[in-house]
Amino acid sequence: MQLLLPPSVASRGLLFVTKESVLLRLMADDVLPRNVAMMCRYGLPTPQYLRVVQPHLSRSRSAIFVGDLDPLDIHVYLALSYNAILPSGRPRAAIHYGGINDAWLQLCQRNLKRGQRLEALMIKMDDAERKHFPILDAMIDIAAI
Repeated sequence: MQLLLPPSVASRGLLFVTKESVLLRLMADDVLPRNVAMMCRYGLPTPQYLRVVQPHLSRSRSAIFVGDLDPLDIHVYLALSYNAILPSGRPRAAIHYGGINDAWLQLCQRNLKRGQRLEALMIKMDDAERKHFPILDAMIDIAAI
């Protein structure tokens, strides 16, 4: 896990990403607000990761998850959201989905070169993802995310 803390002790927000390339790009472009903590980790959250995340969620006013539409990233988002709830049922902080969604796909579609198709640029799900997706889809309304 990579954890970037803001220069001041009190972070006002929290950003989760699952791809190091996203983290590096945001840093290179210097577009991160100075008062946001950023966590980068690929894969489902482990108990150790959640122990690090929870205090930051408790202190944050907002949290955003940025990930792909693949089943693993959706599962990571759901796991983080579930673990953002205190035993009392009160949320530590709401984690908003800020990853690829319909609006993002429409923007990509509008900016394609003439004759290009968005489907041709998408990465196909592998066998494990094709098995994982219907399990998630049966548990929650993925389209609502």
